[in-house]
Amino acid sequence: RVVGVCENWGGEARQIGASGYTTAPVNQSIGMRRRRPAMNKDSIKAISVVAGLIYRDAKVLICQRRADGAFPLKWEFPGGKVERAESDIEALRRELREELTIEVGDAVLVYQHTHRYLNGPVVSLRFYDIQDFKGETQNMVFEKISWVAIADLEGIDFLEGDRPIIEKLLREGDRSRSAR
Repeated sequence: RVVGVCENWGGEARQIGASGYTTAPVNQSIGMRRRRPAMNKDSIKAISVVAGLIYRDAKVLICQRRADGAFPLKWEFPGGKVERAESDIEALRRELREELTIEVGDAVLVYQHTHRYLNGPVVSLRFYDIQDFKGETQNMVFEKISWVAIADLEGIDFLEGDRPIIEKLLREGDRSRSAR
């Protein structure tokens, strides 16, 4: 006689008999489906993303995501996913050309971290200081773009994955940016 159902440490539902001991696995006939084992967090592949810190007149360029896209109206630094067989710099150049119509020259990695979005992807983020670029920035894909002083970044509604680089920029201040 089955008096209940429990789930063992492996995620498998099992029947509990009158004696209190588990018996055979629960089958489809009593309306329970066997659950897939939980994914190991180490087996989840992170999405690789690069972003550019572009400076002008002691300000940094930030971009607001579109209202009809993922993470609507959140602010971010321009950039995007690194495609298969593409280096970070190649991806950064491609993304900034597509998003802002600029041609990136030199770029230096200044910060990297991995962020896990609640009920969303794991993202490996790498932020590059854009040392030089050609062309005038034109908004091709965002709701809007804006040049903002580092000190003003704190009050802006950024993606959670960008928060650590903002904290770093705020700690370091405007060092060496005023000449750009």
